[in-house]
Amino acid sequence: MKTTKIQAILSKKIIFIMLAVSTSSHLFALQYSSVDTIKNVKKNYLTTSVFILSSLIPDDNTFFYELDYGRNLNSNMDIIIGINIYKYAAPMSTPMNDKTKYPGTVTSYGVVFAFQYYYWKNLFIDQIINPLILDYNQSQNNTNDEGFMLLMATRLGFHYDFNIFHNPFFIEIGAEISYWPVNSSVPSEFKALDDSYKTFVFSPAFQFGLKF
Repeated sequence: MKTTKIQAILSKKIIFIMLAVSTSSHLFALQYSSVDTIKNVKKNYLTTSVFILSSLIPDDNTFFYELDYGRNLNSNMDIIIGINIYKYAAPMSTPMNDKTKYPGTVTSYGVVFAFQYYYWKNLFIDQIINPLILDYNQSQNNTNDEGFMLLMATRLGFHYDFNIFHNPFFIEIGAEISYWPVNSSVPSEFKALDDSYKTFVFSPAFQFGLKF
């Protein structure tokens, strides 16, 4: 009788352990399978550049804000629209160690139109069009002029999905070339410096976002 009781207790414990292992395995698999299928389930997302974090450092001459909305059209193609505001005080292609400064600042207000194409697994290419209204502020005489720039970019990168507390996030890491075939109505004081630099620039690209 005692042996039978012990066997019964052991059987219950074994069943409990098996159920626990089975449940844990199922949840573990579900967690990772959900990451693998996020792109197929979550069609919409909001994304921005990691470089907006630089705006947390107080600077009267520089800030950057961007917010984009993306929509997954199929397994290989996304469409993206957004807005950005960028204030800067030097030509856009100025090298990092170059201390050249404009005689004032430029604030750009733009809209973003982009297509993102996945050509192999999580590797993608972006084609970006970013028309911008430029507000030139000359600090010496406190005057404002308005210009227009058509900024275009091609970006190559890698997309990685992950979950935080069951919320689907992602990051994108890559590199891009930006160029501006149209840059009109530039005040002469600013244009003199712009003409000394290239009309394109290579830069890293870091995006993060939330899918829904």
